[in-house]
Amino acid sequence: MHPTLFSLGPVRVDAYPFMLALGFATGTVVAVFRGRKRGLDTEIVHTLSLLILASSILGARLLHFAFHYDLYARSGAPLARLLRLNAGGLMVMGGVAGALSASLLYLWLKRLPVLKITDILAPSVPLGSALVRVGCFLNGCCFGKPTASWTGTTFPPEAPVYRTEVTGILPGTPVWPTQLFESAAGLAMFSLLILAERFPGRFHGRTTGLMLVLFGTWRCFIEELRFSGTDFLFENGGWSVNQVVSMIVVLAGGLVLVAGYRKR
Repeated sequence: MHPTLFSLGPVRVDAYPFMLALGFATGTVVAVFRGRKRGLDTEIVHTLSLLILASSILGARLLHFAFHYDLYARSGAPLARLLRLNAGGLMVMGGVAGALSASLLYLWLKRLPVLKITDILAPSVPLGSALVRVGCFLNGCCFGKPTASWTGTTFPPEAPVYRTEVTGILPGTPVWPTQLFESAAGLAMFSLLILAERFPGRFHGRTTGLMLVLFGTWRCFIEELRFSGTDFLFENGGWSVNQVVSMIVVLAGGLVLVAGYRKR
């Protein structure tokens, strides 16, 4: 855990926002490179990238606000706290939903080829996620449940995972390093998507659909290892909110693949 990477005089560079920016920049560079090879205007990629960044943060924040309203209400000004991104949290699948919705709306309004362009952008999603999750690990957030596995990781006593009154986890207890699992999975998904494009039978939407299926399936699994707190759809537990959204993402990806395959 290393929430602050370094300081330059009065300026402090924190791990999470730095890795978020690095993930966004890396994903954009990859998308621009892929777009140029396919004759896509670089300006479209830049515009979409900025739109995805803004809408993903907004979606992640709003979903967290919806399911943790009591956390925001404690301040007496929940809407003001909502606007303070350094207070509260984000829910990743809300970000996915926000980015998808905003991107599709933009492409539709501009009358651009939706699936052709989303195929170009799709590999950047897990790649950017892989880098952001390193920031999560350094920040000590998005941690896993307690485990006796050899992969179990302990954090400093002041880490968020050991706020016992909230998590019920005692200091020094090993937990699943879910942030690093997610980072490795993001790199694996990125590699698979790039390799899959070399196989015959390509059609518009194949890379997009495959990314949605892989990303959603992985999120459903990793949620079983992550500490979810109160992020459940029902009070007695069961599926977490992220798992429900992930299932919808998998279904959407499957529909894209089926529709694209039939139109070949």
